[in-house]
Amino acid sequence: MSTTGSISRRTIIAALAGMGGTTLLSPRSAVATADPQDPRVSRIISENITIDMHNHIGQPIFSGHDNRPSESRANADDIDLVGEMRRAGLTAACLTSFVDLYLTPQADDWYRYHLEIFDYIDRVIEMNKIRRALTSADLRAAHVSKFPTIVQSSEGVQWIGGDLRRVAEAYRRGLRHLQLFHQRHDTHQPLGGIQQLLPSGAMQPTPSAEPTGITPFGLEVVGECNKLGILVDLAHASEQSVLDVVKTSHHPLLCSHTALDTPNARSADLYTANPGLRSRLVSTAYARAVAETGGIMGVWRIFPTLKAYVLGIKEMVDVVGIDHTGIGTDTVIAPPPSNSAISARQPRTNAIWPDQRAGFVYALIEEMLVQGFTEADIGKIVGGNYVRVFGEITKNGVVSAV
Repeated sequence: MSTTGSISRRTIIAALAGMGGTTLLSPRSAVATADPQDPRVSRIISENITIDMHNHIGQPIFSGHDNRPSESRANADDIDLVGEMRRAGLTAACLTSFVDLYLTPQADDWYRYHLEIFDYIDRVIEMNKIRRALTSADLRAAHVSKFPTIVQSSEGVQWIGGDLRRVAEAYRRGLRHLQLFHQRHDTHQPLGGIQQLLPSGAMQPTPSAEPTGITPFGLEVVGECNKLGILVDLAHASEQSVLDVVKTSHHPLLCSHTALDTPNARSADLYTANPGLRSRLVSTAYARAVAETGGIMGVWRIFPTLKAYVLGIKEMVDVVGIDHTGIGTDTVIAPPPSNSAISARQPRTNAIWPDQRAGFVYALIEEMLVQGFTEADIGKIVGGNYVRVFGEITKNGVVSAV
């Protein structure tokens, strides 16, 4: 469907929802795939802000290389972001983009790709009539209005290209959550150690055998985030890099999506196809270092079943405490249409596990209740902890977003 000269059905649906017309939403915008059996589930979702600390919508292929046609405008009006977030039971999702899947960048290609993705997400936001959350007040407003919001996030900072000014530029465009590492180094000035490194020209990452500490430039990026009011996310960082950042950051830190290195986590089927993925799991020392800053350890969806995932959350709580545990699925909340060339490699948020019979947060909370979590503790883990940290870090932002 063209985004020029017509109003898409998605725009109409989102606009009606924004005016309170929730009864007019299409079936694909339903709250969940099945009603939870426990009546407490809906009440917990109604009373709490719920946030996935690491999520995606799929993103266009970089248009500036190999004569590929630009896809940055493709299907933006067919991404059902609002409907899928409602179906999941999410108040907010940290909507995350990355650039280093593009393996052979020329000078500044990663930066140009970063701008293309921002433009694409701008259009998805416009078509869905959704807003970026810039402060904790925005998260609370989304909860009160029952209209979802997103936190703009970046997975890896290769697009900085050694130019620290680009952090403030992204901040002005709405970035509030910055994950320092992904799978490849900044080609200009590496930031530090990566858990699972994608070597130059390679298609599959391997556990990194490099020196693992944070670099001076990495510390400069952390300092710039602290100054601007951007959350620093250490997912994919080596343990030594985490310990180094903990010593210098003046604000709580996050690790948005990981799991403790336990037999439960290692039971994931993904390890059969990619044994090196185990390097993405973390030690108790890693987790406690992040928690001791006042931060949050987000638990990843890598587990083979929903029951095992909730057990993984319990394992994290046992190490860092209720106040420092969150959820970060690393899934795709609103996949592109099946005929789209826009990439979406992760599973769907609302269909992660074979035993997931409802939208993500609905199913998660029901299983957490089964495994003995209290309603108050669930509220903290599914969003309350992130709201606290987000509010603390963004309250002193120095420039306004456009």
